[in-house]
Amino acid sequence: MRRPDNAHGLLVVPPGVDGSRSLGLALADWMEHFLCHGPGDREGDPVELDDELVRFLVLAYALNRQGRRQVFRAVLSRAKGRAKSELAAMVVCAEALGPVRFDHWATDGEVSPWGYRYTEGEPVGRRVRSPLVRVLATEEGQAGNTYQAAALMLSRGRIADEVPGLDVGLTRTFLPDGGEIRPCTAGSASKDGGKESFSVADETHLYVLPELRRMHETVARNLVKRRDAEGWMLETSTAYATGEDSVAEQAHAYAEAIVEGTTSNRGLLYDHRCGPLPEDWHDDDQLLGALADAYGDGAGWMDLERVLAEIRDPKTRPVDARRYFLNLPADVTEGESWLPVGAWHACAEAGTRLEADGPVFVGVDVALKHDSTAVVACQRRPDGRLVAVARIWLPEGRMVDIAAVEAHLRQLCAIHDVREIAYDPAYFQRSAEALADDGLPMVEFPQSAQRMVPACQSAFEAICSGQVVHDGSPLFAEQVTAAVPRIAGEGWRLSKGRSKRRIDAAIALAMAVHTSTFHKPTTRPTFAW
Repeated sequence: MRRPDNAHGLLVVPPGVDGSRSLGLALADWMEHFLCHGPGDREGDPVELDDELVRFLVLAYALNRQGRRQVFRAVLSRAKGRAKSELAAMVVCAEALGPVRFDHWATDGEVSPWGYRYTEGEPVGRRVRSPLVRVLATEEGQAGNTYQAAALMLSRGRIADEVPGLDVGLTRTFLPDGGEIRPCTAGSASKDGGKESFSVADETHLYVLPELRRMHETVARNLVKRRDAEGWMLETSTAYATGEDSVAEQAHAYAEAIVEGTTSNRGLLYDHRCGPLPEDWHDDDQLLGALADAYGDGAGWMDLERVLAEIRDPKTRPVDARRYFLNLPADVTEGESWLPVGAWHACAEAGTRLEADGPVFVGVDVALKHDSTAVVACQRRPDGRLVAVARIWLPEGRMVDIAAVEAHLRQLCAIHDVREIAYDPAYFQRSAEALADDGLPMVEFPQSAQRMVPACQSAFEAICSGQVVHDGSPLFAEQVTAAVPRIAGEGWRLSKGRSKRRIDAAIALAMAVHTSTFHKPTTRPTFAW
């Protein structure tokens, strides 16, 4: 349905919710009175909420005639940098200490303890008794932006001065009179039969792994356990990558189904704002106008010229710019190579080869069957460019000849000054141990997001800046350009996408480029047991 503020996007609210009965206005005033801004340019300054975010709070805290909550799942979808995580942190603080559940209807002239003047008949809130506030995190041992911002807010300003008994820690916060705020990871969610009163899931477009979706489902089920607490969940996100079945994509599908009438709305508030796609992507004025639409009230304090500069940077793919800055869901794989058109071919120089002198760094990606196996060797030339030479074995219906791969690596080390051979241990561990026993500098390079995200970024930047040179091999080119980006954590890594074309040489290239750039000498082969 069309947004009432005439913005682009989608707004779905439960039946009967119009904000006329809501704790939201008083709660926004409570936030501005007690809380400070989280990490950033305005860290520690008193909170100031713009009208757009206040409207969201009014809808999120809407009540029925009996004073019961109407919204049990609220989704706020906004462009990158729109302070979604900060608003989520404010709600965390409010759900822990603020007037967030109905107490009574205001009388004429009633004033809150902090000075908010109610209108007659406006709902007056109270604290949740023994609140359990969960802040979902995507990685073990990492509390995430939301909890860190909430902890800072509770440690400074009026809330810290006027609420005695707060015990704020890095991994949990204990509240006066009982209750706590605690980050929650996929592992802890599965072990905990919690009775949450509120939960927040930040950047749900990242919730693509099965364990993260299960964590979300587990905590959502926990929220129904306490009738008086009227548990609910807030989800914030930037636009998702289509086809990944993230929690953000699932929420959008649910909202669309409500609009189409194929399912009923039982408590969903879905607030998605985006910019229009400019008719001419290369027209700066059109793009700035689209950005202003996407950021709404936030455009007044966002540096849109700086955002435009980021979009125009050659390293920023248009599909990513549309997704992150215009907040438009995007297919990041269909027809989208990880490299700009022509970037790889522009690096070709006939006759390129490794020289006898100069350190060499090698990446190895091995498959036993079906996929190919690739060894890519990189050597930096005196002009600073990286020579990349590939040897690729195709299975051709059989298993790859691992002995041939081992022999090739031995030959490389015999001819060149090979400083490091980075390999994925999945199918090469036994060979790597044997090679290491013979003195080859084998180093594990697991294909985790933590390792591959920076490696793929290193390769991308080197290729796009013309710092890589190769011999123009068609098979090497086919595999490098076949790779597509897939979102992983706070960045992206290489994937086959939907075409399922072989990309082993692209993976080995990323490992070799990254290793040659960030090599740290080791005294002996390194294995993770």
